[in-house]
Amino acid sequence: MQKQKKNLNFLQKINTRFRKKMKYKSYILNYTLNNLIYNLPKIKISLRVTQNNIFFTLIDLKKNETKLISSTGIEKIKTTKKLLKFSTKIILPIFFNKILTLTTNQTTIFIELNCPILIKKRLLKQINKLLNKNILLINTANNKCFNGCKEKKKKRKKLRTNKFRIFK
Repeated sequence: MQKQKKNLNFLQKINTRFRKKMKYKSYILNYTLNNLIYNLPKIKISLRVTQNNIFFTLIDLKKNETKLISSTGIEKIKTTKKLLKFSTKIILPIFFNKILTLTTNQTTIFIELNCPILIKKRLLKQINKLLNKNILLINTANNKCFNGCKEKKKKRKKLRTNKFRIFK
């Protein structure tokens, strides 16, 4: 039997695989992890979206005290279930302008989101635009839409027809 020829790029493949595996691990030489450890966030922003209101709190993690609390009711913006998508776009810049005046020299900010999945994408896009200079650590809690989620009509029809199909 003849020996199988080794692939010349074998070592390169091993190196890239090893790098991919170690990229998301918490080992000592991980550059992003070390940056986060040395520049721990001193500020926490929590956003909570309910059916009729949006709550914001700014917490100082070193002193464990709340610096700022606001909501759509405090800012005198009307929100309903239907207007919730649009009121988030209005209130976010107002709140982040207040935050940026309080935290001018902070580099890292920890953001905690507690909102429905459909609203979360819009919130994240807008937060990235408003806080483009700062390093963000984001923790999200997935909630379903209020009063349950309906699938799109086409998907529901397909599911209904698949149950009763007869194959000949």
